[in-house]
Amino acid sequence: MGERTAAGGGVRGRECKLTYLLRAPEKHHRFGINSLALSVSDGGKTLYTAGRDSVIRIWDVTPTSAESSTSRSLEGHIDWVNDVLVFPGRGAIGGSERLVSCSSDTTLRIWNPEKGTRIHTVIEHSDYVKALAAVDTTTIASGALDSRVCLWDTETWKLKGECGGEEGVKGSVYCLAGNGVQNSSLVVVGSTNRIVSIWDARSGEKIAKLKGHNDSVRSVALRQDGMQILSGGSDSFIRLWDLRQQRELKWYDPHADSVWALSASKGFGWFLSGGRDGSVFRTDVETAESSLVVGSIGSEKDNIVLSIAKTPDESGVWTSSTGSSVKLWKIEAGTRANNGTGEDMDVSKLGTKPLATIPGLPGIVSYQIMNNRRHVLTKDSNGEVVLWDITRASSLTAFGVRNLEEVAKELEEEVVVPSWFSIEIRLGSLGVKLDRNCFNAEIYAVDAGLEAESEEYKVNIGEHVLKAMFKWWKTSYESTRGDPQEDDPNTGKQNKFSDYVLPKHTKIIISEEGSPIPTLQKEAGALVAADEEFIPRWILDTVRDGRAVTKEGPKMSFLLQPEQVGGMRRLGHSKLSAPRVLRVRKVIAYLVKELFPEDDSFGQAPVEVDVEIVCNGRIIEPAMSLGSVKQFVWRDPGDLELTYRLKAGSSTKTDNE
Repeated sequence: MGERTAAGGGVRGRECKLTYLLRAPEKHHRFGINSLALSVSDGGKTLYTAGRDSVIRIWDVTPTSAESSTSRSLEGHIDWVNDVLVFPGRGAIGGSERLVSCSSDTTLRIWNPEKGTRIHTVIEHSDYVKALAAVDTTTIASGALDSRVCLWDTETWKLKGECGGEEGVKGSVYCLAGNGVQNSSLVVVGSTNRIVSIWDARSGEKIAKLKGHNDSVRSVALRQDGMQILSGGSDSFIRLWDLRQQRELKWYDPHADSVWALSASKGFGWFLSGGRDGSVFRTDVETAESSLVVGSIGSEKDNIVLSIAKTPDESGVWTSSTGSSVKLWKIEAGTRANNGTGEDMDVSKLGTKPLATIPGLPGIVSYQIMNNRRHVLTKDSNGEVVLWDITRASSLTAFGVRNLEEVAKELEEEVVVPSWFSIEIRLGSLGVKLDRNCFNAEIYAVDAGLEAESEEYKVNIGEHVLKAMFKWWKTSYESTRGDPQEDDPNTGKQNKFSDYVLPKHTKIIISEEGSPIPTLQKEAGALVAADEEFIPRWILDTVRDGRAVTKEGPKMSFLLQPEQVGGMRRLGHSKLSAPRVLRVRKVIAYLVKELFPEDDSFGQAPVEVDVEIVCNGRIIEPAMSLGSVKQFVWRDPGDLELTYRLKAGSSTKTDNE
């Protein structure tokens, strides 16, 4: 599973990055769900959910499956999916239902949800694409934070026009509305400029500009005949507009905070609204009386309504929030709310329970990279703390609900390893980002978590992670070429240390710098020889050609002198230079060699027994590196100062004895 995108003959000569996700195959969303859409072709029995985890999921929501399970997922976006829209297929792509999605990766994607395949990808916007709307039966509008509203032909997906032409609309676009019927041409736009603007999709000209909101317009709805508009804003008000008179008719204020979602009834006699206050109201357009449908959509931390979708019979409403669950509620009048006159609402019926719930999973909200640069500690939206090994793309230990900083303090080691990766948690999972600087960390194999015949063997962490990640690709590549699989210094065969092993399901995303579309997006175990042209040169050099990565580690200067009281003589040169990864054990061995060249009793074995190194009054463990000693013990930007002495009780004689 996955996709490839031709990129002008390959990406090996271009600046590319690789991201791999530590996310097992799963059937539920992580993080918030930005948009909901019900199918048209089967009477609303299928629910589409657009997640902040970059995934679109498809659910069977027939009455017999109240606690629904996902049937399919659509993956291809690499950032939040902000909106989804169902439309009929036409032309070359056939007559079955289609789905269009827009994302913070700046693209639109068109899908065949029945087959679970992507039909087309549209690249036009230069910022997050936030909203979609059906203008008529053949045109879809997309609005983005780049202040553009683009109009698309649903058969060819070519740009038909743009509201406002080259000047665009004013403000970042948050919401759109159209009535989606034949011969319609109205596009309603809500943006950060606090104005509801109406445009003619045929000419691209502005028809009306409706002023009244005191903050950003976050949601809009258009009556089927195009005569009235509802708008909800960050000012907490919902306003009813008459397009012919171009003026406000009424305002409604059932919410205590921003209104982020609106859905009007078929006859425009009432509407549903969802807000930042976590509630959903049913409001009568004429009387302005509001009934509470949902008092609180979720727990305190995710009690914000992001999207609502009425069932076809208008008896129920699906809701999504900043949490990862989707809930179905019964729409009924009964709980009186503020009617616009300032009266308090009756909250006696706030205990309503959902008719059905599609559960979600917690998303990662914070992290800390450990000093060993192999482990990352994370905290999810439920407060659970987990330790991950990114070199093996797997979790190690779950600590339950804990303070992340406290757990990190308990686990942290006094080691210094160069930075070779960065972390991304925007999608609710742990994403590890690599570029050509991933070869920066060369350390001892045992410090890299690899079993080795000797403590002296060094490895490059990034090199070994890449070889483990592309192991299946290399097998496919060599089998198609008929090349014998020779012993590789990093395959574990005839090797002096073990190898990393990553799960086959590890998702890999390769993209060019600045491009919204990945050149390669697959699971590690699904990579095949033909993917070679989409793999960057800096990766191929390592995993295909076996070129050893030689990265000379940074060096540091330090002073090495005898303790004032101890009797050991001075070295000929007390100021020395060595790699930062050099262990103190090696420094001790150097001392013995220089100070006791003829003393056979000082072989390799007794070195750690008889001589010790001291820094800032602390006896240094022989396994520590010089870099670690400087950072955690010396703690000074100047040259590291070490003293040496014989251990108490040592039988070794000094010059003074």
